[in-house]
Amino acid sequence: MQLCTFYCTLQIISLVKYGRKWEFVSIFLYFCETRKNYKQMIGLTGNYEVKVDSKGRLRLPTNLLQQIGVTDDNQYVLNKGMGKCLRLFPKKQWTEITQEMSKLSYFQNKERDFLRYFYQMATQIELDANDRILISKRLMDAVDIKDEVVITAFHDVIEIWDSKTYHADIKEPENFADMADEIWSKINSNK
Repeated sequence: MQLCTFYCTLQIISLVKYGRKWEFVSIFLYFCETRKNYKQMIGLTGNYEVKVDSKGRLRLPTNLLQQIGVTDDNQYVLNKGMGKCLRLFPKKQWTEITQEMSKLSYFQNKERDFLRYFYQMATQIELDANDRILISKRLMDAVDIKDEVVITAFHDVIEIWDSKTYHADIKEPENFADMADEIWSKINSNK
């Protein structure tokens, strides 16, 4: 919370300097809320079975929206994920990712190809008044979404899978205990 307060204080000083004192309260709250919500997104959890209507709309579950928190004007980016799924990014998270991507070079073949592939399906979307997003036909076809999906949320990731694909492809590994032991050992050795 101290980082948030410091960040907000810098914004207030800037606004007072330009003489827009009447704006400082809303700006202060906005930046605190944004910083708070970014921290909330780190612990996303849940699997949700959701129907897709004939127009390609699906309602985001209330529990998931509460975990995401307030977003800038309900703006999101929907992109092809890793595997046969889509990935949903709140606009702020997408902006941070694209800032990281700007470090890649257009003049390096692998990096250029990666950038082309990464951005080719990215679509800006908006949550409507009924908490629905619209999935384009192109994205639905890319991952074979029919009429039911599984939305899975973990860490800071939100994936949208066709229900049949999800249940066929995502299964607990037989060696999950060994996998967990190996990964936890790596995490603990990095401390």
